[in-house]
Amino acid sequence: MGEMAKTCDRGRVAGAPVSAWRRLHAVADRIRALDPWAWMTLGDVFGVRPRGAGETGFVLFSRQGSQQWRAVTVVPGWDGFHNALMNPRQQEAHRAPLEQTVEESWVRLMFLPADALARGDCAVLARLGVDLNAGDEYASFCSQKTGYFPDRPGPDEVVWMAAVLYQAYGMVMRIESNPGLTRERLPRSFFVRTQDAAGDWHDAWHDMPPPKIDVVVGVEIDRVERLRKRVRDATVLQVDLFLSPLKVKCPADHRSEAVFTLLVVNRETRMALSCEALQATNGVDTMWAQVPEAVLKAMERLDALPGEIEVCCERMLNVLRPLTEMLPFKLTRREKLDALSAARDSLSGLLRLRK
Repeated sequence: MGEMAKTCDRGRVAGAPVSAWRRLHAVADRIRALDPWAWMTLGDVFGVRPRGAGETGFVLFSRQGSQQWRAVTVVPGWDGFHNALMNPRQQEAHRAPLEQTVEESWVRLMFLPADALARGDCAVLARLGVDLNAGDEYASFCSQKTGYFPDRPGPDEVVWMAAVLYQAYGMVMRIESNPGLTRERLPRSFFVRTQDAAGDWHDAWHDMPPPKIDVVVGVEIDRVERLRKRVRDATVLQVDLFLSPLKVKCPADHRSEAVFTLLVVNRETRMALSCEALQATNGVDTMWAQVPEAVLKAMERLDALPGEIEVCCERMLNVLRPLTEMLPFKLTRREKLDALSAARDSLSGLLRLRK
């Protein structure tokens, strides 16, 4: 029997070794049987750092979309943890859920009915010999990297996730008997299970470092000087950055890169002065740092300096606010940007036709 299982575990499926998938699904089944969502809350977050892992994985037990869809989300690294859970900008109501997801990084386990499984999940389960007609739900794994669309986990993530979930399985039993285990030093310090060079696991408390602020927003001073010499008129521009329907296949990965579109539209004429593609594969803040210079380039296409720029989100307001210290225009936030919305809908329709 053991030899048969070993033979079946040879090769790869969905990019990762079959043996790694089997270990991952084995611990997922243990967690499902334990059903720790009865006592685990978002306040019971803890970290797991396997030996050799580049970053700590922060583990959260929650429900996603439906009370029946139980999830375990592992967020890699302090930056990812801060961006996904501690940053209020993620809660902007006007943004589509997928657009917010593209800015996050995590690997997630969910338990779904067979008809809700992704193609990759079905391929893995079939290779593991699981009968999709025999149960009411099955383990499903999804990976999200900042700047990409959600997809299946990569080979390294499958191995990493299995190690993290084995520790999570033990942790939820400890938390059931000691509910305050991981909350003692919150919010400054977080409980982390760490693995040493010998392979042994230990409890530790890690202080959360401050979020990194190392993105420099630069603008071309000569361009600013040229714009300063122009007469200001009553032109109103509307500016927004949004996720487009385009997907770019990553040559080094199975994932698809997300493409954002920066639109600058004349409110009166409804003409687009700028339509620029930006990506967040090097980080969301790095992408947003390109916005002020792109807006200045759009302003150069006018005969005069615009009197006002309208935006609809707090982040765009903050990004463009430094420009008001260099140039005499008014910056206003509005709930709706009708001219820009019309241009966005038209552009999105054209892009969908090209897909």
